[in-house]
Amino acid sequence: PTGSTSTKILLQSQSEFATAAVLLSRPLPADAKGLYYEVKIRTGGLAQIGWAYPAASGGGASGEFGLRQFRPNSDTGDGVGDDDASFGYDGYRGLVFHAGEEKAVVVEKSPTSTSAAAWEDGDVVGCTYDVSRGVVSYSLKGHDIGVTFDVTNSGSDSKSEPALFPAVSLNQGEIIEINIGPQFEACAPAATGYLAICELIDWAGAEDDAVKRDDEKSEKEESSSAATTSASIAAATAKGSSLVISSPGLILPPVAPFEAGTNGTNVAKAGPGDAVEKKGEVKKFLKEQEVAEQASFDLESCKSLSEAKELGMDRLKEILMSLGCKCGGSLDERAERLFSLKGLKREDYPKKVRGKKFVL
Repeated sequence: PTGSTSTKILLQSQSEFATAAVLLSRPLPADAKGLYYEVKIRTGGLAQIGWAYPAASGGGASGEFGLRQFRPNSDTGDGVGDDDASFGYDGYRGLVFHAGEEKAVVVEKSPTSTSAAAWEDGDVVGCTYDVSRGVVSYSLKGHDIGVTFDVTNSGSDSKSEPALFPAVSLNQGEIIEINIGPQFEACAPAATGYLAICELIDWAGAEDDAVKRDDEKSEKEESSSAATTSASIAAATAKGSSLVISSPGLILPPVAPFEAGTNGTNVAKAGPGDAVEKKGEVKKFLKEQEVAEQASFDLESCKSLSEAKELGMDRLKEILMSLGCKCGGSLDERAERLFSLKGLKREDYPKKVRGKKFVL
């Protein structure tokens, strides 16, 4: 990137709670005050945005720096901030996370005015890692949320550790845009002494890899891709719908054609696909009903852990999902998680077993 442009990465989660990261290829300079990047919220839903430590060296759970590895897990709903090797902020719920703990945060609009740190579509989140002070902080729409994590008190020494790297975890379907600089909307890192994330990435090496991959593409593959695109456009036209082509990584559904209505308005034109769409809605409703019936389960009638295990992994997953609890792990882990809830009121479910969609 040049001084007048920025590198932006558009992400959409395709799984229940997917995690992505921007890995750094250069060490943090000794005189650097810290690092900065921004995230633009595109869909306004649940996401945990922040920082994580790089994987420890040596192949074990901890390496030369004595750190635990950042281990996100989509199955169990663990992402940025859910372990002791990462720090996360979720503006959908107005919470920050670290090591399994969570706390509410507010936006400081002025010395005498604060509000819940809740984001909306189009908001920009500033993510700062201040190495000189050993803290992680955030801003929302240009307003400071304040120091949310003291890295020096999180079981590590920020002055001797490798640099944290940007990491995000998103609920399925959520979309965000990561801006790693050098130009930003909410902050000018150079003026504050921080480095943009792009300054710690070896772009020459990345470009060489990209060129190599492009050179390996055959003319046959390119022709096949062009044919597929043409076929998709033809199919969409045949169904009476228009094909919308958007930014890479973001696919929009077909848009129904319009015809002129009265008073200069546009009215959606009915097409041959309408009946199929209605049938699809009915099938979806029936499927949801079927899943709800399958998930119904009287936990109090389960007499022992071994009886819970007899349900099997798939059934245990259905039941845990219906309760809004984490559903991943082995057969033993799922059974133990479910059986541990026996006799508890919903509001007493331990936070460690609650999933991202848990509601009271």
